[in-house]
Amino acid sequence: MGQRLRDVVIVIPGITGSVLARHSRPVWAPTFAAATGAMTRRFAAALTADDVVAQRLLPDVVVVPGLVKVDGYTRLTDAIAARFDVRRVVAVRPADVTPANLVEFPYDWRQDNRRSARTLAAVAERALAAWRDFAAVPDARLIVIAHSMGGLVARYFLEVLDGWRETRALITLGTPFRGSLDSLGYLANGYRKLGVDLSGPMRAFPSVYQLLPTYPVIDVDGRVHRAAELPGLPNMDAALVEDGLRFHREIESAVLANDRTDPARYALLPIVGTHQPTMQSANWNGEKLTLAPEPPAGVDVFLADGRTDGDGTVGVWSASPPDQSSSFTDVFLAEKHVGLQRNPRVLETVLGRLAKTQATGLSTLRNESDVPESTHVSGISLYLDDLYLPDEPIIIRARTTEAATVSRVVAETEHVGTAKTRTVELANKAGTWQATVPRHAIGPYRVTVSARGEGAMPTPVHDLFEVAG
Repeated sequence: MGQRLRDVVIVIPGITGSVLARHSRPVWAPTFAAATGAMTRRFAAALTADDVVAQRLLPDVVVVPGLVKVDGYTRLTDAIAARFDVRRVVAVRPADVTPANLVEFPYDWRQDNRRSARTLAAVAERALAAWRDFAAVPDARLIVIAHSMGGLVARYFLEVLDGWRETRALITLGTPFRGSLDSLGYLANGYRKLGVDLSGPMRAFPSVYQLLPTYPVIDVDGRVHRAAELPGLPNMDAALVEDGLRFHREIESAVLANDRTDPARYALLPIVGTHQPTMQSANWNGEKLTLAPEPPAGVDVFLADGRTDGDGTVGVWSASPPDQSSSFTDVFLAEKHVGLQRNPRVLETVLGRLAKTQATGLSTLRNESDVPESTHVSGISLYLDDLYLPDEPIIIRARTTEAATVSRVVAETEHVGTAKTRTVELANKAGTWQATVPRHAIGPYRVTVSARGEGAMPTPVHDLFEVAG
């Protein structure tokens, strides 16, 4: 029997983090993790259909080359269930709700996030009412844990749809509150490698446009612009670009209109990945859009060297909402976007915050002066491609922020779904640790890179890659 959980916890995945099905047959699921040309064609044809529905949270690895990688949510939900006394339910729609205090909310991540937020609002209302009645806790509230784009769905629900009135806390893991350069590059330039190209169907999804940067980030002849201010960008639907920015503006306007001094106001704890090579600006010469790791003009460099300020997908300033620019409750740790929901330190932080909200007689997360103790920002920067051929060598590169004390760096590759692992030592070459790993079998792989030495070592960092046939 775990600790009592009086509130209702809702877990929301990021883009591509829900299993999608058509006619009860999965069209986006772990079985599609091995990225092949034939799979891509079948997937693209099925995923653009109107009768595709969400089924459950993604339990395992899926890679969308050049856009996003997801390492599943089983470890997160199981960790909550192991620590607390919970009843679990998967609720795609209100009719799925049964009395439960751990609700998994899969959603159709292709759609407008407003639509997903409205469904979330209906699910949350019914789930909270059912739990209050079943567990006899009339003061139970919502605690939302959201990864990546799921945080945008949650924020729209809380601010625009007034969900904040029944919510105790929102914990976000790498949510792009101000957008991500990866979506800009993916939409404009696409991604095609080793016969894999999902950029065509993805360009029709409103959700991808709602991941575009909301701040001026594209340099044109020395002046920096938002994507919505440049209608000539290639391969992009101008109406969806404008609507993507409007989606964020609706949230910002609602935040300003809502009473932020209300004592019932929810606490917001952003967990931010750092020290990973992250695209942060762009240049448009009228013909080609080029992404760059340097921050755009007007953005201060902090935490790293100006080229690795992010989790590989979301920049550090984007992983906190604009209205919390002067708040310092963020938790920073060196981790890739793909591994935040599985990282042991993240899980420790999430479970600790959940436990604190359930303790009586203590101040809760609502106190903004309560700065989290897990602000350790030293770490490992990991450089790795998304896709490789079976006979193509895999080059793993890493940099550490404690180079003076680190004596060894080790990478372990795990063939997901099998018991096969491979461990390799990285050699230090002029401050960069590097190893070339020989051929791997076809399929998805999880990579863990850790440092060894004397004194405090940076925490391990995780990533994914695919070997395609």
